[in-house]
Amino acid sequence: MKKTMCFLILASFLSISIAKASEIGWFPPPKVFYEGYYGNRVILDSDESIEWLYSVKDGEATIVGIGSISYNSGTKKKDTLEYPTQVHIYPVKNLASRLLDGVYSMPHQVDKKVVVPEGILRIENNTFMDSNLKGIQLPMSLEFIGEDAFMGSTLQSLVIPAGVKTISSGAFADCSKLTKITVSEENSNFKVEKGFLIEKASMTVLHYFGNQRKVTIPEGIVSIQDKAFRGNSKMTEVVLPSSLESIGVDAFRENALSRFTVIEGNQHFAVVDEALLSKDGTLLITYPRSSKAKRYTVPESVNTIAQSAFFETKNLKEIILNEGLEDVGNSAFACADKKTVKVTLPDTLISIGEFAFRGCSFDNELVLPKSLVSIGWAAFSHSSYDKLVISEGIVSFEPYAFSYNNKLREVFLPKSLEYIPRYAFSLCESLEIVHGMESVSMVSPFAFDGCLNLVTKLPDQP
Repeated sequence: MKKTMCFLILASFLSISIAKASEIGWFPPPKVFYEGYYGNRVILDSDESIEWLYSVKDGEATIVGIGSISYNSGTKKKDTLEYPTQVHIYPVKNLASRLLDGVYSMPHQVDKKVVVPEGILRIENNTFMDSNLKGIQLPMSLEFIGEDAFMGSTLQSLVIPAGVKTISSGAFADCSKLTKITVSEENSNFKVEKGFLIEKASMTVLHYFGNQRKVTIPEGIVSIQDKAFRGNSKMTEVVLPSSLESIGVDAFRENALSRFTVIEGNQHFAVVDEALLSKDGTLLITYPRSSKAKRYTVPESVNTIAQSAFFETKNLKEIILNEGLEDVGNSAFACADKKTVKVTLPDTLISIGEFAFRGCSFDNELVLPKSLVSIGWAAFSHSSYDKLVISEGIVSFEPYAFSYNNKLREVFLPKSLEYIPRYAFSLCESLEIVHGMESVSMVSPFAFDGCLNLVTKLPDQP
């Protein structure tokens, strides 16, 4: 009798639990579902079994990734991948890339033609970044395309449907095979003109997919979006119209440009010694990557060098920075792994961005001026110098700031330094002596990770 009662109670409990689980999506027969660290998963069975990763918010599902794809016996691999309109009881409204540990995104890796079904409203940031797409069909319901959504993918052509209202920066950056973009006649927000994708209301160039070597931006264009020309390896010259007022971050990064021309009458930009500057000369926006010049001196008027301004220039061997320079943007002078550029720092620097001098050469000694307030993540990583002097007054710097320097042997720390963060000197394998360590109140356990020849005793860790 007791066994019977126990069985009935257990059966009742399981029945309620399964019903509740089915309601919230734990058991969505005939699908297979399980929860994981990176989100929920569901396998939809058809001729091919596809493991979809998804999240749920406010009763709507977002597909955040694709797991495994397997085929039933005798089933031929399909050339087209169609996203689901529903997972369990939840309608799918968005496509997005999932985040790992809140830092790294994992885009959807697809080597087929993709069909995005009606009902999908948004394709979020990075969703198809670097994906081997064979093509994509977008729905009329789509309203939003996020930042870097298709960046670096193999997409060759695209039709932007009528409902799209927003195309974010870098959506098609580095898409070297993208040669055709068509905008639906019913879409009143965007247009295509001579290889330019343009937002009508703001007269902003969102992307250039043409193949001209000399690219003339149409008169009437007011702004250029971030990354609009990024990765275009065909163009060698850009002509900026008199109407242009603003240029976004990384607009001309990673290309074959050797010349900028600004149409007479433009009130916002000027070309000085090949570099593109603001009209007042205070901001250096970018330098043509394929210029034949070997040496460049930054004009005295410049106080800010923009992000990626000299990113991986092909022929420069030396850059002289001017006294009066205060801010250096992220990756401003970053070099390729096997190429270095000699740089001298002025005494007026206040802020150095992330990866700003990655791979640069500073002869035998790098002296950081006391004026510095901010030194970004990996600011001098992979750079080359034997001795590092951090001037008195500098309080802190970001992780990886001086990492991966095989030449560095000696470091001088100031009394003002309060903290050495994680991996600050990581893999500086020749580093032997660090002066001033006794005055530093906190040192990360991994600050000198991989410094195999370090003689200086590090403080005991709590």
